[in-house]
Amino acid sequence: MQYMFGAGGKNLLGKSRLLRVVVKDGQPTDLVTVASGFNVANGVAVHGDYVYVTESVLEEGSNPLTSAVLRFKIGEEGVQLKSPLKDDPHIVTTFKSYKRDWLFGADGIAFDSKGNLFVGLFGDGIMFKITFDPAGNVKSNTQFARAPRMACCDGMSCDRRTDKLVADSAANAVQVICPKGYVTTLARSGDPTRADKLAGKLDQPCEALVRGNTIVVSNMDWPFPGMVNTRHEQPATLSVIDLDDK
Repeated sequence: MQYMFGAGGKNLLGKSRLLRVVVKDGQPTDLVTVASGFNVANGVAVHGDYVYVTESVLEEGSNPLTSAVLRFKIGEEGVQLKSPLKDDPHIVTTFKSYKRDWLFGADGIAFDSKGNLFVGLFGDGIMFKITFDPAGNVKSNTQFARAPRMACCDGMSCDRRTDKLVADSAANAVQVICPKGYVTTLARSGDPTRADKLAGKLDQPCEALVRGNTIVVSNMDWPFPGMVNTRHEQPATLSVIDLDDK
């Protein structure tokens, strides 16, 4: 997994962190480490008094690959996660990924208006639904959505007006998952040229955030083998999808 290594082939597992930006009068004033020792900290969602983080590689070399969601009380700072990470008490639920082409597990994460948690597995293209009991313990963790059109699940957000989830994929597309788990395609692009990027076309989207009546898409443009996007080229771009036009 070359994307886990830095310059000179240095292994970066265990170096990932969760940070909090301190803002005063609308300006960032400090950067605080909430937790360190993740292997691949990925998506973040805040619900109630807690912040939830997906860990995409809980156990390096596991087969099937295990990943997880960790939970931290808002206000916690300076947490050093246990090693091995699988023994850390902040873990609230885990997942197994079986597709060996893209060894990346839990990624996108979002809550709906009812307090249900949704997590997408990047490599498998499956979204899971996690429910909680009144004490905050996980009551269920079940497969929620899967479709041939959804090649993978990367970053996502929830439109709480409709409880529809917006997820993007290696198919160079933005997918919408309705509350019953059906998947439809909102937008899709082919392998983009530089001109396509400048025109706002998708370029391997990694986050799709609902903002009012638009969806703002962050294009990662980091091609993995087997994905629609086959090459990296400047500039880095954001795409905006106007839902009024859909």
